Amino acid sequence: LIFRHDRNFGKGGGVLLMVHKSLNPIISPSPDHPDIEGIWSDLHLYNILIRIGVVYRPPRFDPVYLQTLINVTNLAISVPHPTLILGDFNFPHIDWVNNVTTCSLENTFLHFCTANALTQCVESPTRSKHILDLILTNDPTLICGVDTTLNPVSSDHLAVSFHLCFPLPNK
Repeated sequence: LIFRHDRNFGKGGGVLLMVHKSLNPIISPSPDHPDIEGIWSDLHLYNILIRIGVVYRPPRFDPVYLQTLINVTNLAISVPHPTLILGDFNFPHIDWVNNVTTCSLENTFLHFCTANALTQCVESPTRSKHILDLILTNDPTLICGVDTTLNPVSSDHLAVSFHLCFPLPNK
């Protein structure tokens, strides 16, 4: 199934979430903001519920926009079950190994991640030498097999792939 949130301004843009129907996805009642490109869905499998979101943050360095993105995302992830946030966040100066940056705007984002116990799971650069495309989760045991590969569509970023790792139910 395909869920999309098209950009409300300019040419092109937006985000898309494609989920296999076996995960029983439904669009979640998440906050909407005209400037934020994001979409949220709840996935149901083996009596496990997961909130997954796809977000795009343009590379402009605007603290007001970032705070709006953080506020909208905080509302979307304020659920009692595991959460995944995927997307191109365009933070080239964050050192994800040590969770540090020299940029105050990026530091605001790192604080958001820490405050929400989010782990960033992509370990290889996705554009040039930077990790711009992220997998953030409050339950890293659900993520396995993270890989970056050539993008199957025309892009200046590598594609990021991963598997959701669910415990199999007892029969």
